[in-house]
Amino acid sequence: MSTNSSTREANEADLPFRQVAQDLPTPCWISDEEGSIIWVNAAWLAYTGLDAAAIRESGLAQLHDPAIYPKVQQRWGEVKAARQPAEMVFPLKGRDGLLRPFLTRVVPLRDVNGIVTRWFGTNTDVSEQSKIEAELRESQQRLELATEAAELGIWDWNVLDGTFIYSPRARTICGFPPAGPLTYEDVVRVTHPDDYPNTSAMAQRALDPAIKSVERYRYRIVRPDGVVRIVEAHGRAVFETSLDGEERATRYVGTLLDVTEVTELQQASRETEAILNSLFDASELYIAVLEVTEDSFHYILANRATTEFYDLPPGAADFDACDTGMSPAERTQWRDTLLAIWESGAPRTMEYAFDGGKGAGWYIGTYTPLPPGPQNRPRISFVVIDVSERKRAEERQTLLMREVDHRAKNALAVAQAIVQLTQAETVDAFRQAAKGRMATLARVHTLLAEERWAGADLGRLVREELEPYAVDRPSRTRVEGPAFALSPAVAQTIGLVLHELATNAAKHGALSHFEGEVHVAWRVSDTGDLEIVWREKSPVPPFQHGRRGFGFTMLEQSIEKQLGGRWRIDSTNEGFVCMITLPQGDTASNQVQDPAAASPTLQVLLVEDEPLIALGLEQELAELGISVTSVAGRLAEAEYLSSGRRYDLAVLDLNLAGASTVDLARRLCDAGTRVIFCTGYQAANLPPDLSVVPVLTKPVQERDLREALWKLQITTA
Repeated sequence: MSTNSSTREANEADLPFRQVAQDLPTPCWISDEEGSIIWVNAAWLAYTGLDAAAIRESGLAQLHDPAIYPKVQQRWGEVKAARQPAEMVFPLKGRDGLLRPFLTRVVPLRDVNGIVTRWFGTNTDVSEQSKIEAELRESQQRLELATEAAELGIWDWNVLDGTFIYSPRARTICGFPPAGPLTYEDVVRVTHPDDYPNTSAMAQRALDPAIKSVERYRYRIVRPDGVVRIVEAHGRAVFETSLDGEERATRYVGTLLDVTEVTELQQASRETEAILNSLFDASELYIAVLEVTEDSFHYILANRATTEFYDLPPGAADFDACDTGMSPAERTQWRDTLLAIWESGAPRTMEYAFDGGKGAGWYIGTYTPLPPGPQNRPRISFVVIDVSERKRAEERQTLLMREVDHRAKNALAVAQAIVQLTQAETVDAFRQAAKGRMATLARVHTLLAEERWAGADLGRLVREELEPYAVDRPSRTRVEGPAFALSPAVAQTIGLVLHELATNAAKHGALSHFEGEVHVAWRVSDTGDLEIVWREKSPVPPFQHGRRGFGFTMLEQSIEKQLGGRWRIDSTNEGFVCMITLPQGDTASNQVQDPAAASPTLQVLLVEDEPLIALGLEQELAELGISVTSVAGRLAEAEYLSSGRRYDLAVLDLNLAGASTVDLARRLCDAGTRVIFCTGYQAANLPPDLSVVPVLTKPVQERDLREALWKLQITTA
């Protein structure tokens, strides 16, 4: 027999397979006995874009994952050598360039002598089933579902003699023995009795020359072991025309697919869908599907929370963004954003401010591109949560952290000033003095913290300072006066002044004797000034010493220069008296004493609301050979001082008791004054026109102060 004759006979032998497989949705192919593909069905061509000729020309490697292809070749070689049916799973590349997993089964086609002349192969895409299984695993906890891939069997019914040829997989599905003849009666026997009438009717429709049905149909089979499975059959009859012109079916060839698990999954999916639909409407998240139109975007699906957000009735759907109260500008901006997300092809999660006609709020949403709608319009789903309250809490926390940082740095600057201003003859004396002053500062901070830095009670401040000296004889201290709240800056100064008075009384005055007494009283005068009187009654004359210590400096520099107050110290026959007067409110700025008589080389303005920090800065500048001309603790005082004098240098606290000194700095710069800012905040955030102004962070270091003065071309000692 010639080669052409053999090829023709082989082609005729596998013709039924080609006819059946041509319309199968599963990619199918036929190769020669050596494995070279000689025919592919329409599904194969549609998926890969390659016909048999193209494969022979360029090879199969282009359709495989390079990392896996060697193993596929090895396995295929083993199958050809064994000449037995086989199956394997490996990825195949589609014409879109994507690799998808396929369950590939190959069946040898033998001639009447049992010699393999062809190989018939099917490639079943299992990616969709894997996707369904993954979705169900996520939606149902620990729910065990049958996830075995759909497995394809091939059957060939010889209508003329009633015999069947079943592929090994088809035999396994039905529970038939691996080998041996099969008859029509065997097939009827495994068909469920209740389903047999329908399967018989479907077969008759396929065999009827007038109908030639190729419909798929499902039915149950009962295996010999009693196991019931659900299968899907898809066949095509082969018709021949007799000499008398009558057309009749001679063979019925098709595939058999066990869809038991898939059917169960579909049922479970329907149940899950019902659950998800209930969760969809019950969720407080905003969930919807949008379709972008020519000039807006349309809500084609929205849950209850979304419709309520727009004051729409429950169950409302298919409404336009134009109907929601959203402004045209915001609607246009969102339409552009939605288009950009859809064109990117990837989900986007973002945090944003949104008004939507309901007032500004903050939201976090995930927007996912979907396949286009019937009119090829882009579609996008979103899941959004309202985080407005969290955003406000974050802003409050950020502000709080900035204030904590600011106050901590101010506290360190005050502590630095105390250490800097403390003088003593010995190290131990220095340690004790600094320790006492720090303890007083800590007590003041505790009082302020308890009142959220709104102020500190003067009476409590006095009592806590005198308490250690009244343990043995409570009557030796007497405190009286109305309730009065000191501002934070004044509280620190008065606290330290009281500490110095108490320490001095304990060392040299009334509290150094058991019989001595201290009386502290205060009142608010008719002019609104706070008047504090510290009076000591001692059994011996008060001790006179000539050294001007920390307490005297506090009275002179803080009370007088910083706070615009007055003080006087008197010695009486009974002991020692200190009287302090502090102006309150708007009268404070009028009390500022501008030392115009002094005319140093440089005119220097120091503006700082913390008296101790001001003292420290004043001393730092003095050590660098620069004398401070004027000191202000409030913005009104600083403006008053700067309005009548031209200064060469101004050192400004950037945040002065809650008021910014930026405008004051502008006016000073315009007048030719060189400016240095000091701040307790981490970032100054200066406007562009003041970006060149040096900024010192509290507590101020000498080297930083020197560098700032050098930049301003001010000579230091």
